[in-house]
Order: sequence, then C-alpha cells, then structure tokens
Amino acid sequence: MGISGSLRLSGANLKERFLLLNGDTRFNVNLFNVALHSDGALATLALRRETPVGRYGTVEVGDDGRIQGFTARSAGRSGPANGGI
Repeated sequence: MGISGSLRLSGANLKERFLLLNGDTRFNVNLFNVALHSDGALATLALRRETPVGRYGTVEVGDDGRIQGFTARSAGRSGPANGGI
C-alpha cells in the first residue's frame, strides 16, 4: 500500500493542513523552517542534499524553487533527494 495508500485511507480524518512523515528514513530537519518556506504551495517537501543519491530518487527543482519533477533512483546520480517530509 505504501505511504500514498495510508494517506488515502486516512484522508477523511485529515485537516486542511497536515504533516506527513516517512517513517523509515532518518532526516535531521527543522520542521518550523519547512513551514516558513511553503509560500502558499499545495505541498511542501523537505529535500536532502545527498551525493550520491543511489538509495533515493532525485528531485528536479526549478529556479523559482518549485518542483519540476522526480527521477527514479539510480547509481551514480546526484542531486537533491526527497527526505520523506
């Protein structure tokens, strides 16, 4: 089912704003800073600077800071990775 399935099942119990965390990855981040950077976005992700990111897929970010796309994990790839927050 994964994270998206869990989110779908609990959707009726969520408020307009909620925090979703991936429980299998340790990621040191200040959650208050994440909220400060949301700027009215539908969703905000905390990205990790991982090099290389073989365990994670990478996130393509535009010059405006908005997510342009996601790339599947692969050996030797580098770039920001979705930290699961």
